[in-house]
Amino acid sequence: ADIKARVGQITEEMYEATHELKNKPWTHTRRPTDREHFLEEVVDGFHIYLALLVDIGFTPGSLTEYYLKKNEINRHRQESGY
Repeated sequence: ADIKARVGQITEEMYEATHELKNKPWTHTRRPTDREHFLEEVVDGFHIYLALLVDIGFTPGSLTEYYLKKNEINRHRQESGY
């Protein structure tokens, strides 16, 4: 599958999930969130994200390796006031 298309699909699913969070800080009325529909959209996005990782050749080991490497960079930035 096309990587750019997958990223677009993930973005679309997250937008759909966000749309379920209808309450805005400036409104006085609160509407309950349809939790089931919200979670369904999040899971759809997660499913496509996992497919993207497979498409680009990530394995559980390589994903962990990249995550830990980036986490170390982020931790250093936070400690140094970056």
